[in-house]
Amino acid sequence: MQFYFSDYDVASSGGKLPDVTYEYDDFNIDNSYYDTETLFASTGVDWELNDDWTLKYKIGFSRKEHLSNKSFADLLNKEGDYRGYSYNFAGQLDNLFNQIMLQGELTTGAIKHELVGGFGQQKSEDRWGTEWYWENDFNGNLYETQSFRITRTPDFTLEPEPSSKTTQDYAFVSDTIHFNEHWQTIIGLRFTDYEIETSEYSTKETSPTLALIYKPNEQTSIYGSYVEGLEPGTSIDPVRFANTETVLDATVSTQYELGIKHTSGKFNYTAAIFSTERVNVIEVMREDPKPYLTQDGLELYEGIEFSTAYQFTDNLNLGLGAIYLDGTIDKVSDESAHLKAMIPPMQPIGRSSAILNM
Repeated sequence: MQFYFSDYDVASSGGKLPDVTYEYDDFNIDNSYYDTETLFASTGVDWELNDDWTLKYKIGFSRKEHLSNKSFADLLNKEGDYRGYSYNFAGQLDNLFNQIMLQGELTTGAIKHELVGGFGQQKSEDRWGTEWYWENDFNGNLYETQSFRITRTPDFTLEPEPSSKTTQDYAFVSDTIHFNEHWQTIIGLRFTDYEIETSEYSTKETSPTLALIYKPNEQTSIYGSYVEGLEPGTSIDPVRFANTETVLDATVSTQYELGIKHTSGKFNYTAAIFSTERVNVIEVMREDPKPYLTQDGLELYEGIEFSTAYQFTDNLNLGLGAIYLDGTIDKVSDESAHLKAMIPPMQPIGRSSAILNM
């Protein structure tokens, strides 16, 4: 069961949460479920134009089907009381992508260039069910056995037309410049034309990628990078939230990073410090009994990441990884000012380091 805090009695609870319990069977609904089926298919063709240049084309399709008979609850107070809801919906999410990319090398004097450029398109269609069921079917307490069982039969019939149709047309170019055997730089640009056909929303964004790399030897890279990325808008659940919009605006995220990467025959390691910034998506209670899902303020993540691995034998490789993450919310409006120092969900923006992913 997933818990929400929109109706939590902060004042009477002294700003504290209930004591932790690990007796999950006490508050899970035994016959609730969330079923998904996923299909993914892709293919591509590579043309070796010559020894230095390659042209690649890829096309793919994915489909994810959702059948939800889940249970949620609003946690109410420090004593562990909650108000429970049954949640039924169905959905089918289709995504089609195709991309053509030219990749090659050239030399200008003593400087070597590794060039990548291309363009592509991503299209997505979301179809949802004709029934969205969200009702207060049960109540309970974290420390007491929940006896409720779901008896209603959900209707998983899909709407005949998609409720959301999104298209991203994009073009990109990147140049990895080798000044000498020790110094490199990566300069890249990506242009994205993002359009939500069903809501007449569109935006265009050009996002850069910049990195400076120093290689003291062939196995080790020390780097600093700056990356921007366009994040798609967030879909709004029409049952959970009072918003009339179906999708929040697309936003731009940023990431700064300093790190080191070492790869040898048996011993490998990577380490990095990073800072990421993205628009914060938050639930806000207003006059309507349902919360509003809005974009308010910024999520700031600062962290340290480390991983290492050693190849003991041909059949045995052991690795270890760790990450420290400090998350805060900043620059929020007055109605959300009480959340400024709270830690958002501990899932940072996608790690997009040009070095770590090479």
